[in-house]
Amino acid sequence: GKNTVYIRKAPYLLDNMKMYAEITIPNGASIGMHSHEEDEEIITVLSGKGLLKTSEIEGIPFEKGDISLTKKGRYHSIENNEQEDLVLLAVINFLK
Repeated sequence: GKNTVYIRKAPYLLDNMKMYAEITIPNGASIGMHSHEEDEEIITVLSGKGLLKTSEIEGIPFEKGDISLTKKGRYHSIENNEQEDLVLLAVINFLK
């Protein structure tokens, strides 16, 4: 990704949880394209706007209240192309 992204992790709530965190993506920063080979990720936008790219979609607006699910074997990236910080809640679970 580009520039600095801030991750504030919380304690795991479930046995199969890999990460539970608030992620802040400032203007001009991004989470680069990456795959989820052993897990799935659910992301909820808490505030701000950005651009979501997935295995299936080149890029769509991603804003407050939107939810994204990246299933095992798929990939995604998120970019903040707005002035306001993009704040996300990310939950990653290992698949059994």
